Amino acid sequence: MKILGNGCTLSTQDIADVCASVQFCMTRLICRRVQRAIEYCLLNTDSRASVIRNHPTALVVSGGVGSNCVIRAGLTEVANHYNLRFVAPPSSLCTDNGIMIAWNGVLLQKENSSRITEDLSSVDFCPRLS
Repeated sequence: MKILGNGCTLSTQDIADVCASVQFCMTRLICRRVQRAIEYCLLNTDSRASVIRNHPTALVVSGGVGSNCVIRAGLTEVANHYNLRFVAPPSSLCTDNGIMIAWNGVLLQKENSSRITEDLSSVDFCPRLS
């Protein structure tokens, strides 16, 4: 594999190391953000009574993030640190909607669908809130 057009060839191990490093950094970032959110919920709840009625009791994770076992392990540690229950569906049920949306776009492009538009403001959508 060549990277950045500089002619540098990476071995399979180099690629695995880069991927593991990115995963580690992203996991650390997500865990820190979640810790900050938990701290926000735990500190001065009296002044945030309209937002937070009770102290949190669980950390719930789903979606594409919930399917990554390294991120799950990191978030489980965060939950344990704050004595929160960690709740997540099975990894097989944690899907990434971004990938599904992108794949739908690929299929529409392949069939030369008239539903594909350059003008995003012309897209008529109605969110389902149920």
